[in-house]
Amino acid sequence: MVYGVPGDPVVEPTAWALLALRDEPNRGEILMSLEWLGKNLARIESAHSLSLARICWETYGRLWPAGVATLPELYARNDFLDSVPAMAWACLALSAEKKLLFASRPERSA
Repeated sequence: MVYGVPGDPVVEPTAWALLALRDEPNRGEILMSLEWLGKNLARIESAHSLSLARICWETYGRLWPAGVATLPELYARNDFLDSVPAMAWACLALSAEKKLLFASRPERSA
């Protein structure tokens, strides 16, 4: 809902919301959003969306499903090297070390 009007879900905002709410993985809204994301992984054509979806999916401890495009396959179809953000997200999505995204913030002294 945006301004009280229901809209169609979109991959990137859904992934961002799920990542922001990762500390509450059992909430009904989270489970419904993960279900929606899982049903739509095969339809993703954007490297940026696919990267964020993969980061989100794996953050929730889920294995990347067989048959869903991989970033190298997507790159072969629509060469995204000219997009620095897309390449950055792709590198993070393919990285074995995803904890960099969620490093704890240092305590601030008063």
